[in-house]
Amino acid sequence: MAIQRLESGGAHLAPALATAAPVALQLEHLTVRYGSEVGLEDVSCTIPAGEQMAVIGPNGAGKSTLLKTIAGLLRPSAGSVRYF
Repeated sequence: MAIQRLESGGAHLAPALATAAPVALQLEHLTVRYGSEVGLEDVSCTIPAGEQMAVIGPNGAGKSTLLKTIAGLLRPSAGSVRYF
């Protein structure tokens, strides 16, 4: 799974963005487990306000788990989701 930053010239990988823009969302060491199965493991990302992002990856990579956790529909086993 990758989180991509969308720009007018195409998409560019942006696992960690260094920017002066205010932060809108911060994931810190996010881990989600379904019993003994790991849905997400140690995901960290900072998304600046106003940025357009895409979450891409193959089936079973954790895209839906990530978005459900950000939306508050799933509780992380470890780590945090912070909104600003």
